Amino acid sequence: MIIFMSKLTLTISEFADQMNISRTKAYELAKNGSIPVIRIGRSIRVITSLFEDYLKDQVVNKDSSTLR
Repeated sequence: MIIFMSKLTLTISEFADQMNISRTKAYELAKNGSIPVIRIGRSIRVITSLFEDYLKDQVVNKDSSTLR
């Protein structure tokens, strides 16, 4: 299980650092709805508990040869 420092939300920069991706890619994922985010004013936050669930759903079944 991925644990994001027990924070409820992460900024896009924190999320990008945790996932080892660029901030640009993180913003792209947020914009196209690939990751669960909320907006607080102009700030975008990644909801860590929903993202952990999202990651679990994205795991490729060992018996499957196709990616989701």
